[in-house]
Amino acid sequence: AGEGDDPVAAYGRVGDRLRQLVKDKRAAPGPDVTSRMVTHGAGLTDEEIVQDLISVIAAAQQPTANWICNTLRLLLTDERFAVNVSGGRLSVGEALNEVLWLDTPTQNFIGRWAVRDTQLGGRHIRAGDCLVLGLAAANTDPEIWPESYV
Repeated sequence: AGEGDDPVAAYGRVGDRLRQLVKDKRAAPGPDVTSRMVTHGAGLTDEEIVQDLISVIAAAQQPTANWICNTLRLLLTDERFAVNVSGGRLSVGEALNEVLWLDTPTQNFIGRWAVRDTQLGGRHIRAGDCLVLGLAAANTDPEIWPESYV
């Protein structure tokens, strides 16, 4: 079995490397996220910092990977999109922006809880209700995005 065949062991190696990074930054802080966490007044433990760094890595990696995959899928399955990109009608930046609209890598955001009773879109929201922002649905609103594209 190769080094990448055991995800539990790989997760352990990531933790080990991050623990070493935290140790190094405690010894010599610099202008980076880990150093800010190490020197913050909250007095986070090394293990708390390691777990927070793992969360930051996961939060940054997954949407980026999904964005790349969604772009490739659209290039391979959506003739209009592929022709516009390959024909130069869309720049790379415009194409990537369109993917963010058509197939956003972050379909839903983590829930937020209402702190007071309110109205949203004509619906009553009670204090304590959990709301989830669904970008996938929002980006198909015909008032925002022309119907011919969705």
